[in-house]
Amino acid sequence: MEKTKVFNVIILDKSGSMDYLREYAVNGVNETISGMKVSQDKYKDTQEHYILLNAFCGHGISCIYNNIKVNDAKKISMNDYNPCCNTPLFDAMGITLTKLEKKIDHLKDHMVFVTIITDGMENSSHEFDSKQIKELVSRLKEKGWNFTYMGTNQDVDAIADSLNISNRVAFSYDGDGLNHAYNEMKSQMNDEYMIREELRMMERNENRSYSNAERRALFERRRMEEQQKRRNKENEDNSFSTVEETDSSLEVKQEERVNGENGENNKNEKKKNFLRRLFK
Repeated sequence: MEKTKVFNVIILDKSGSMDYLREYAVNGVNETISGMKVSQDKYKDTQEHYILLNAFCGHGISCIYNNIKVNDAKKISMNDYNPCCNTPLFDAMGITLTKLEKKIDHLKDHMVFVTIITDGMENSSHEFDSKQIKELVSRLKEKGWNFTYMGTNQDVDAIADSLNISNRVAFSYDGDGLNHAYNEMKSQMNDEYMIREELRMMERNENRSYSNAERRALFERRRMEEQQKRRNKENEDNSFSTVEETDSSLEVKQEERVNGENGENNKNEKKKNFLRRLFK
């Protein structure tokens, strides 16, 4: 049986402002790679996973992983990721996506998941503009490609809309925020691998292959369902934590009240003893 080739594409901002998040960015990439390897092992009989990681800044694009098999990807170090200068986001997207399209367009059974991670707005592209990128994204989505935009220090919804990317994540400009973005990316990738298996089974049961439009529609519906499940679970966990915190707060207040009463009683007893000694 022919395996589905799964291309995981990460376009990572390497502009100067990302220096503040440098260590978190490197650790996040390594954790993501580890998660991909686990998924590759899980779906080894039906999927073949690849990774393309491009980090970009005003000096150009650094190709850290060039469509290598996930199991061949080694951990990156701080030396592989040195933030500097500007944010040519449109060029990074345009160059990365057009090259990949030419390379894999002949493949019959493949999937592409593109994640863009940036802490700032476009400010220095020369080859591509927003209109061209929107047209490119739209065309690739018609082929079944999936896109996620993750950003901070910007109006994430407005920028994602301008690029025709419906799936977006806004994160805070700190280590916890970037960790959240990476965790969300890993969760979405796991959803995507699982959903691909579901589609494969549906096609097998119906003895036909879905069109790209059918796959995309089914995929988007299932992805939204899985995301909603995660949100519901997070809300349940938060509610449970709130109850625990409330109970703990009540216990602390009760203890403070008891201690306060004991303290007041001690004061009164000391006062009585002082008066006894004074008038003895």
